[in-house]
Amino acid sequence: MITEWRTKYRRGMISMNNSQNARAIDSLLNYEQVKMNGNETYEAELYEEKIKNVQIEERKVQYSLTPFFLVWTNFATR
Repeated sequence: MITEWRTKYRRGMISMNNSQNARAIDSLLNYEQVKMNGNETYEAELYEEKIKNVQIEERKVQYSLTPFFLVWTNFATR
């Protein structure tokens, strides 16, 4: 039950991570076009936004582990 609940956070993190990686690869593959059009700052802002989204999802995954640790420490100290 708890694992199913955590799965949605894990999937969200994986999805955001894939999105970030796709943005990085796209920017690198189209480097010359971006450079020619002077869109470096725009691409950098998009990539920074993707990184922030990944970090938010990573925090959600970390916070979702809290109930496991609380239950485990409760049983371990008995």
